[in-house]
Amino acid sequence: ATAAIHLPFDIFTSNDRVFILRNFTNNKNIKEGDELISIDGVGAKEILDELIQSANKDGYNHTFPLVLINQDFSEYFVNVIAAKPKYTIKLKQNNEIAEYEIQCKTIEEIRTIAKRKYQFDKLPWYGGIENPPLEYEVLDKTALLRLPTFSIYNIKDTGIDYKTFFKNAFADINQKNIQSLIIDLRGNGGGHADVGLELFSYLHDEPIRLFKDMHVITRKIPNKRYYSGSTFWQRFALKLALKKIDETKFVPRIWAAKMNKLTLVEKEPSAPIFQGDVYVLIDGWVFSASAMFSALIKNTNRGTFIGEETGGNPKIQIGDFEQMLILPNSGLRMRIPLFYEEMDVDFPNPKRGIVPDIH
Repeated sequence: ATAAIHLPFDIFTSNDRVFILRNFTNNKNIKEGDELISIDGVGAKEILDELIQSANKDGYNHTFPLVLINQDFSEYFVNVIAAKPKYTIKLKQNNEIAEYEIQCKTIEEIRTIAKRKYQFDKLPWYGGIENPPLEYEVLDKTALLRLPTFSIYNIKDTGIDYKTFFKNAFADINQKNIQSLIIDLRGNGGGHADVGLELFSYLHDEPIRLFKDMHVITRKIPNKRYYSGSTFWQRFALKLALKKIDETKFVPRIWAAKMNKLTLVEKEPSAPIFQGDVYVLIDGWVFSASAMFSALIKNTNRGTFIGEETGGNPKIQIGDFEQMLILPNSGLRMRIPLFYEEMDVDFPNPKRGIVPDIH
């Protein structure tokens, strides 16, 4: 059974302060919006800083760690700070400090309370997309594309063909002579770069390449026994799937025929090309494939970014051909992506996400 070590509340952060978002305890005195001051005497800001340092991030970016911590504070706290059956917390309530002892709960108990009290299914951040994956509507003289994912699998699960979706949307935009387009990427943690590339082909009237370089540095996996997955993949598939370019670079054979000096084939523009103003809404969730799309927008000065810094780096990413490493003593699991992916953009590596034009 799952241990009862999870903090029974969700949080949200604002300007280095931490607030209660959902209360899963039995204590009705704890209210949504109360400010968390400390846990077992450790200040909320100190806890937040340590979690940010421990969380996954691209370079010096802080927005992606923050969205992960806001999404699953208890999981990060348990794995990084402490795992105990109960804690003493201090809250700021109506400008006064109140102290409470809280009993921790299992994940199953928290999910049950979340459904009953908040009509909310508390899934991990990768657990699914709540909204339709692709939405298009016209608001007065402005078109709006809401794109919470670039995952082809999630899109297909709703019966949508993304190429047909974009073709119909831009045909409608052209027919109605709309001159302003909002692309809402908030919450889009990525998926498949093909989706973003298809979208960008309607925004730019020249052929475009996504990657300048894409390779792995080895076809061998050391200490195979520490990795989960099939023996066939580890011993044979990796070697069969990759073609040697030189002593330190291997590329997928399926792409090798389309590559010229390690540059992927160009994507041609799609008609009708939208020539109007583009506004891209971004936040810390924008990562991986959605950060790649944002890089194309930035590189061509094709739009204005509004919101907060993207979580993903727009120049260099590491991904694909992932292996799951299981450490032999602790049992901790970590994903090890094998591909070095360099975007075909002109700006240097910012070592963080894309900073918006308007915050």
